[in-house]
Amino acid sequence: MLSWVGMFCALSMTSVTGAPSLYAQETHFKLLSADGSTVIGKANFQIIRPATTQIILRGNYRFTNGDYDIDEDWLKLGAGAKLPELLKYKHTFFYRNGSLDRVNEANFVNGSASCTIYDDAHAKVKSTKLSFPPNTYAGPAVMLPIRYFLFRHSAGITNFHYFVCAPDPNIFVVAAAIQPAAHWTYYPGNLAEVDVRPHFGWLDFVIAPFVPHIRLWFDRDHHFEFVGATSSRYYRGLSFIMVRTTESNHD
Repeated sequence: MLSWVGMFCALSMTSVTGAPSLYAQETHFKLLSADGSTVIGKANFQIIRPATTQIILRGNYRFTNGDYDIDEDWLKLGAGAKLPELLKYKHTFFYRNGSLDRVNEANFVNGSASCTIYDDAHAKVKSTKLSFPPNTYAGPAVMLPIRYFLFRHSAGITNFHYFVCAPDPNIFVVAAAIQPAAHWTYYPGNLAEVDVRPHFGWLDFVIAPFVPHIRLWFDRDHHFEFVGATSSRYYRGLSFIMVRTTESNHD
């Protein structure tokens, strides 16, 4: 579902937003079981720049059971204070033998979106055409509106649209609620906590328990670097904790 939360790699937003860099040059995380007791994998994130006006944000997730993911966003860089425009998103899930488990993807230019699950090598595809609002994000690019807001506000709520396979292709309005001072067992320091949940207005109490949400932590003393999250691999999939590794605890 949302393992995209770790992908905030290598994109410097200083020239785009006027704020400090939104992304480190390369980042590494360890993946823990949902109760935090066991290391179940690791992740690393990087940037690829195929053109001067485009970037690809790429996350690689490796689990100790051999399964792995590749999570990618293609973005067009904006001018001035404009955030990059998401062009395409694709998250591919593999079994340990290299065969496909599932693929979530969306083209934000032509509106095509699909969620594919492979059953004994047979693809079960749910596809549709969607109209993506300008402030729609998916995968790692979800970090852009959140950190942009954090640089300018110590607390509060920011709303944007989010594409996800849950389990069909969907666009949700999500609310990111920021708690300015937070403690997290897995990472030290002066942190901000962000709770991201789909927003359904008066239907929240009925629908919200059945759709994805995540919780994120950012380091307030280091330009709001993303340091961890509680999330799931995909909709109703493996739940895990993602923790940024530092020089002292990097494996």
